[in-house]
Amino acid sequence: MQTILMESLIDHCEKPASVADEELMLRYANGDMDAFDDLFQRHKQSVYAFIHQFLKQSDFSDDLFQEVFLRIIRHRERYRPTAKFSTWLFTIARSVCIDAIRKGGQANVISLFPDSESRDGISTIQSLTAHEKNPREATAQREIQTVVREIMRALPEKQREILLLREKTELTFEEIGRVLGCSANTAKSRMHYALLALRKGLQERGFHPNEEVGSR
Repeated sequence: MQTILMESLIDHCEKPASVADEELMLRYANGDMDAFDDLFQRHKQSVYAFIHQFLKQSDFSDDLFQEVFLRIIRHRERYRPTAKFSTWLFTIARSVCIDAIRKGGQANVISLFPDSESRDGISTIQSLTAHEKNPREATAQREIQTVVREIMRALPEKQREILLLREKTELTFEEIGRVLGCSANTAKSRMHYALLALRKGLQERGFHPNEEVGSR
């Protein structure tokens, strides 16, 4: 099963989302293996990116990536469509990462996510550095990423976690709250203060982030 999962990861052809995730999961729970393949193809990239950024260790990420989907296989009969499938999926992914950190003493390091955009009126890390001088210059971009990683390491764990879920998944704040066990307003508040801390840290290091960040 692990070999099949890793071989499927190499296949970058995503299948169209013609059937809702929740329906596919119910079909899989009833024995439809094609439904599982559809779910895997849809979510493999976002799950792998989430794990890799959470741990920042590529070799270790491969093992945990497989563990996430193996848990779905093992617990398929327990699934209930009371929330979006992606919420359930990333709850599992988060749990797998936390278990690995506790068991193996892995560093909880999160990196910059340069491809994200602002959603729901809440600024993202990308908007924090979007207006830096010469943002397309590779050297300058690497420097900004390094600085942001340093700042994020100093953030409280709950703020680092909300940044990761917000930047690397398509979950709303309400759905993120379900993953973290808090309200949507609490999730928004953590995001707000985390971005304020990032902006302050960048300013202290001589960068000039977008003045609108954290003000919404």
